[in-house]
Amino acid sequence: MLYFGTNETCLKDFCESLTSLIDIKYLGQAHWYLSTRISQGQDFTITIDQSRYSHSIVQRFLDVAGDKKVLKHHSCPLPQDCMPSIDDCSKSLKIVLKMQEEYNIDYASCIGALIYLSYTRPDIIFTVNKLAKFMKAPGKYHMQYLLHLL
Repeated sequence: MLYFGTNETCLKDFCESLTSLIDIKYLGQAHWYLSTRISQGQDFTITIDQSRYSHSIVQRFLDVAGDKKVLKHHSCPLPQDCMPSIDDCSKSLKIVLKMQEEYNIDYASCIGALIYLSYTRPDIIFTVNKLAKFMKAPGKYHMQYLLHLL
């Protein structure tokens, strides 16, 4: 269990009341939790960072994308003219599987990893949610938008 507070007295009272209810072992401040680096300053500021996780997503998905890899860095998560729609979806599971094999990316797995990353990256939340709608039958454009995001 993780807990935090902004007042040393309140934190101490919380620990004492919890210890009176259950047998517990305190391990001190958390530094890593679910692929997230946690730093706490003396003034009780808390910083969370998923840069290593972000890098691992890029290595896992984009670095193996083969010929379809997008080498350009983009200033925004999606192209300005991007309007993913249901009309762009693949017509059958066979087409989806062939496309995922061609791009060497499991669309749903990549979207799932990006959903977890979006908890600390508010700049990609809208894009990830937009692309997540098409996990059942992503089309060519959806895959290109995903590569753009990566």
